Amino acid sequence: MGLLKRILRKAIRSTSVQQEPKPLILNEAVNFDKQVIFIAVPKTGSTSVRVQIRPYGTPLIPNQHLNIVQIRDSLYVYFLTLALGNTIHFPSESIPTDADIRARSKEIFDTFFKFSAVRNPWARAVSLYYRREGVQVSDRLTFEQFCQDHFYASDTCRHPTLHKNQFDWHCDENGKSLMD
Repeated sequence: MGLLKRILRKAIRSTSVQQEPKPLILNEAVNFDKQVIFIAVPKTGSTSVRVQIRPYGTPLIPNQHLNIVQIRDSLYVYFLTLALGNTIHFPSESIPTDADIRARSKEIFDTFFKFSAVRNPWARAVSLYYRREGVQVSDRLTFEQFCQDHFYASDTCRHPTLHKNQFDWHCDENGKSLMD
């Protein structure tokens, strides 16, 4: 009887309706319908905003904390990914060139509204120290040690990218703000 039940369960699972795969999205920071890019600096209330603008789909880059340069550069990778592997006929003029993909990426970055939120640095430091997710340090360090030793306190996610302060999330390689 046990063997029959296992066989029936397996048969039912194999005949169950398969769900359509989720569409590929760049990241939850970019919403193409709303034409916005949101830079989520950790511990600034970014989760609430991300929930409101997050498009439906599977992200190409699942890390929710990307800086403006990472978003700018990943636009090209996203559009390249969408263009690759879609030719089922002999290539024609309808296939975008690399220059087309780069131009589209630049146009979207230049025209989308780019915004973020920042927080009082001291209130944010206390929040980072007592956090329950990501890197937890309150059980190992005093708050004074945390402030002295944590040079990159602006970036304490599971996937750090070494930001010294909140402003670094919004600037290019030369320190120029790219935000609206």
